[in-house]
Amino acid sequence: MDSTPPAQDPVAAPRARQAVLAATVNRWLGNDSILLTRQQRVAAYLLAFLVFLSVSGAYWFLSWQREMASEHARMRALVDMGAYAVNSYLKTLEKAIGAEAAAIMAAGIPADTGERLAAFKQRFPEFQIIVFTEAEGQNLYSSEPVAGPLPNVGKLPSFVDARERLRQGAVMDIGRPYFGPISKAWVTHLRYGIRDDSGALKYILVAGLYQTRAQEFWRDVPMRNESAMGLMRDDRYIVARHPLPALPSENIFKQPATGTLARHLVDANFPESGQVSGINSFTGIASTNVYRRLRDYPLTMYLTQPDKLLVSEWWRASWPTYLLILMVFVGSVVTIRWMGHAQVALHQERERRMIELEGLARSLKESNAGLESANAELNAFTYSVSHDLRAPIRAIEGFGALLEERIADLPDEEAKHLLSRVRCSARRMGELMQDLLDLSLYSKQEMQREQVDMRAEVATVIEELDRGGGQANIRLGNLPPAVADRVLIRQVWMNLIANACKYSGKVAQPVIEIGWRDGAYYVQDNGAGFDMQYADKLFKVFNRLHRDSEFPGTGVGLAIVKRIVDRHQGKVWADARLGEGATFYFTVG
Repeated sequence: MDSTPPAQDPVAAPRARQAVLAATVNRWLGNDSILLTRQQRVAAYLLAFLVFLSVSGAYWFLSWQREMASEHARMRALVDMGAYAVNSYLKTLEKAIGAEAAAIMAAGIPADTGERLAAFKQRFPEFQIIVFTEAEGQNLYSSEPVAGPLPNVGKLPSFVDARERLRQGAVMDIGRPYFGPISKAWVTHLRYGIRDDSGALKYILVAGLYQTRAQEFWRDVPMRNESAMGLMRDDRYIVARHPLPALPSENIFKQPATGTLARHLVDANFPESGQVSGINSFTGIASTNVYRRLRDYPLTMYLTQPDKLLVSEWWRASWPTYLLILMVFVGSVVTIRWMGHAQVALHQERERRMIELEGLARSLKESNAGLESANAELNAFTYSVSHDLRAPIRAIEGFGALLEERIADLPDEEAKHLLSRVRCSARRMGELMQDLLDLSLYSKQEMQREQVDMRAEVATVIEELDRGGGQANIRLGNLPPAVADRVLIRQVWMNLIANACKYSGKVAQPVIEIGWRDGAYYVQDNGAGFDMQYADKLFKVFNRLHRDSEFPGTGVGLAIVKRIVDRHQGKVWADARLGEGATFYFTVG
């Protein structure tokens, strides 16, 4: 007998492997002839193209929204910091001007008041001129030497506007920009009201602040190209802007602004903060304006940024992803073409392919068994980690308590407040961890069904709650027995009754009724209740319908209830009205 092995076809083996791989893919698709014909492959190409368009459009929408949110958050942070800094700076100037005014009045408005004002100006070089004026507008003294008598400014519109604001109670008025004919510079007048013993406005101390001070103030702010920061009065006059646009300064400071931001602030009655988009009246470019009103002055701080910058930033961050999506699409087209040809070869080798597929099925079964084992190990690992995490949480709470004792005598109330928040957060983390452990335990604990006296179990739970200091009037009605796991069903009663006690704790006479109605057990209270449109969130982990400051909790208790009831093949639901109490029902299968 000839023992020489038969010659191997060098092309047969690669084709066989290709057929096996194609068979596996087609097995996943559920049809081994889906791409046999040209018409089927064209339909697949169209489907891939539609998926490509859908994924591209979805990514565009999500990434654009994310980029806008990120950029607007950055702009809000800059405006908030800028508004705080400007408000603090103006407050400092107000105190300095007020102190100087008090010193002059205490000296009885001496003849050397002009020299006093000149000395004050030397201490504050950002001021262009200091003037002491009567309430009716007659200038009495100036920090600058002037030939002849000082003018009366009582009829100037800006002075009249400022005097009216001071008479209405303002301590210091930030005036409209004024172009100094001598200094050839734009100046903002800070007018401080000086009152007599009856509170009537008697004198005004005026300090002219160089407008360029704002440009120096914002020079190091990390603004993007073509962006600008500014201050706007409530009468829409721009007090300061940096950088200045390529326009005559009269067009910026000498007349009220008419752009989108100015109209929005007036129409919205000068809100505390916000943002608005539109055409910038200075640059003519579509821009986004983020603004924040100063805390102590009728001024609005704003940051304007062209929208085209956001487009370029978005594209710079997104083009790699779009390239990847395009590559996936091209790969899908290539795959569809290859699968179509592979299916033709597959039908010619069906018998051998079926044998190999059976081997693959056995291998898949073994892999599934391995995955189940790995999943069990992962659950055990998660449970162990959850236990281990409670040790550092307890350490944070303990060390926080020790540190709180050590700084008890210190005057830093903010530090004490922050430390108290750390301890509260640590305790809340511990509660969350314990609730998650309970949820895991009640999800996996082996059930031991038996005849359970529901009335006795509820009485035990009520007794435990009474020992915890409960104040509610609990009425216990008829409770028929049920076949259930005693430990698990007691936890259901504990969570529902404890919830009822908690959410009715703020009413004058809390009443809780427990009983059986229409084939279901129920727990009813007359407490806070909730809006039924949010009822679908009740039994989900960490979903709560009340703020933690109103009713503390972790949002896990009702999730545990649902998990236990589901394991008993029962149902749980709720009926409530906001402010009128709630009723929770459950059945046991």
